[in-house]
Amino acid sequence: MDGIRRRSTQKNDDCVEGSFSRARFFVSVLFLFLSASALFSVTTNWTGGGANWNDPFNWDNGVPTGVDDAVIPNVGIQPVMNVNGTTNNLTIQTGATLDVNGRVLTINLTLDIQGTGILYRFGTGGEDVTQTDTNSGTVEYRNPAGGTVKSDYGTPDYYNLVINGGTSASPYFVTAATTLSVANNLTIQNAEYLDIQTNDLSVTGTFNIVNGGFLFRSGGGETAPTDTNSGTVRYNNAAGGTIVEYGATDYYNLEIDGGTLGSPYFVTAATTL
Repeated sequence: MDGIRRRSTQKNDDCVEGSFSRARFFVSVLFLFLSASALFSVTTNWTGGGANWNDPFNWDNGVPTGVDDAVIPNVGIQPVMNVNGTTNNLTIQTGATLDVNGRVLTINLTLDIQGTGILYRFGTGGEDVTQTDTNSGTVEYRNPAGGTVKSDYGTPDYYNLVINGGTSASPYFVTAATTLSVANNLTIQNAEYLDIQTNDLSVTGTFNIVNGGFLFRSGGGETAPTDTNSGTVRYNNAAGGTIVEYGATDYYNLEIDGGTLGSPYFVTAATTL
């Protein structure tokens, strides 16, 4: 009987030791994997010899991959994405630019647009940038034929936002059923167009519609700031709605392009437009 108990105890000890051995093995493999990832990830800096993103001669450590950090300084020719790209972290330094050019830019961790750095976008087709910077820098949408301003990043969506494209017939729209939120300044450039439809627009800093620029809105209950110094706000819902009143001066230029005899536009009750 003692022999049986000794053999059973030895067997249990062997099982425990085997479990510890396997655990040590998996920990060792994980450590080697993480070490290898750190070993093969690099910071690669744009050198500005040409414009193409995927040309290794335009980077000091090769075209960035999903484990690499990419830095774009203000040197030489600034990058234009001619293919989809992926980075771990992306930094656009002050004075530098990156043109996404209708491509997909996947940023696994952080986008840092520093100072006067600019990220250019079209906002058309399948273009996407997976991260945003809400603390600094500027994102500028500049497709002449308009497109979609991505507004589903969260609150806020951008630090500085510039609309530099669109037409009266083909303006820039925002992502449906979202609030376009800007942490600092929003500028609609001269002869450019942004249509928020029934979506809310929130701007913490300055909202500037440059003369010749247009903000289209529905008047269906959405909230938006106003610019009393320049630019035009056009209410364009065919079924009418409510023209929002802001204060002593409500708008610089105001256009009504909607409503019917039975369903006109109204002004906010007990106010002066």
